[in-house]
Amino acid sequence: MKAVQINLMDIVEGTATNVQGCNLRYQLEKHIQNGDKVILSLMEATPLSSSFLNSSLGELIETYGYEKIAKCLSFTNVTKFNGTTLKKYFGYHKNYA
Repeated sequence: MKAVQINLMDIVEGTATNVQGCNLRYQLEKHIQNGDKVILSLMEATPLSSSFLNSSLGELIETYGYEKIAKCLSFTNVTKFNGTTLKKYFGYHKNYA
């Protein structure tokens, strides 16, 4: 398993829409299918909306399962606000995994 670092804001212009979430999902999915460990940098990321998260992380969790995504994906350069949002989002999915 190789580690790959991705800067979110190099992939998307914002973190509010489903389309932006789909762009992230597409990029992450390639690495997950290869068995890579993805470190996603949220440097300068705007607040993460539920639409964005559902179309990116939510779709990946539905496809590959919570455990695999939690194992393959980690975050860096996370603001307090985005950290709280991610914690709640993953907590919700973990409870229903």
